[in-house]
Amino acid sequence: MAQKLNIYVSSDSKLSIKNSNLLLQKSDDIINIPIDIISSIVVDSYHSYFSQNLLSCLSRQGITLIICDETHMPTTLLLPLCTHSVGNLNLRAQLKCKNQTKAILWQNIVKAKLNNQANLLDIFGLNSVDILKNLANKVLLNDKDNKEAYGARIYFLSTFGGEFARRDGGFINSMLNFGYSLVRSKIARTIAAKGLMPQIGIYHDSFLNNFNLADDMIEPYRPFVDAYVFWYLQNSGEIDSEFDSTHKKFLISIFDKTVLIDGKRFLLDIAIEQSIESLLRVFKDKENTRLLMPILDKDFLI
Repeated sequence: MAQKLNIYVSSDSKLSIKNSNLLLQKSDDIINIPIDIISSIVVDSYHSYFSQNLLSCLSRQGITLIICDETHMPTTLLLPLCTHSVGNLNLRAQLKCKNQTKAILWQNIVKAKLNNQANLLDIFGLNSVDILKNLANKVLLNDKDNKEAYGARIYFLSTFGGEFARRDGGFINSMLNFGYSLVRSKIARTIAAKGLMPQIGIYHDSFLNNFNLADDMIEPYRPFVDAYVFWYLQNSGEIDSEFDSTHKKFLISIFDKTVLIDGKRFLLDIAIEQSIESLLRVFKDKENTRLLMPILDKDFLI
C-alpha cells in the first residue's frame, strides 16, 4: 500500500476542496494536494478555517482531521457517522460483549503494553527489561492487581530518570502528550469508521470521556510514541527545549514508520486498523478473544 501524507498546518490558512484536491491557501500561495494521497491533517493555527464541503469530503474519505487549540495541543477530532447497516450490526455486537470477554481483552492489552515497554528498554540498553517481562507474564484477568501501574513506575524511572513524572509539565511530557494525542485520534477515527462507539470501553468507562475505547486500545501503542521521543532526545541532545512546530512535525512523522503486527509490517495507521478489526471480530465471535497487538522492535526506528 502506498504511503500517504500526514499534513501539518502551522500558519493561518484557508482549507477547501476542489476537483478532489485539497486547496491549502496561505496568503497568496495556494497548494494543491490530491485528497486520495492524504492520511491525516493536523491544524495548529488558531485562525485557520475550513469549507463545509471539505469537512464532508474528509469524513467520506476516512481522512483524520485534528484541530489544536490556543495551547497548540490537539483538542478536536473529526469523526464520521457510520450510517450503513454493517455499522449498526457492529455496534450491536459491541454492546453485547460480555464482562468476562472484556476482562480477557484487558488482560491481553496490558500484557502487550508491558512487553512493548520492556522491548523499548531492551532496544536502548536500559535497565528493568526482565522485571517488566516478568510482570507481563503475571497479569491477571482485568489486571485485577494493577500490574500496569506498577510497571509504569518502573518503566518511566528506567526511561527518563528519577526526576521525571508524567503528571508534570516540561519538554518531554509535551512531546509525549502530543504524540499520544495523535495516535489516540487515529484510533478513535478508526473505531468510529467501523461503526463502533468510542464512548463504550473495554476497561475505561468514565461517562465524562467520549473516547473510552480509544483509551483502551492505545495502551500497547504508547511505547511506540515513547520510543520515538526517546530516540529523538538521544539524537538531538535536547532535554529541556521549548516545544514548537519542529517537534510537532517530527512527531507527526511517526505515521511514516512501520509496525510489526501478526507477523507482518504495516504503516502505523494500518496497524491500528488491524487491531481494531481484530477487536471487531472478538465482538462478533463469542469464542474468539484474540486481539492483534503491535510488537515494538528496533526496525520501528529505521
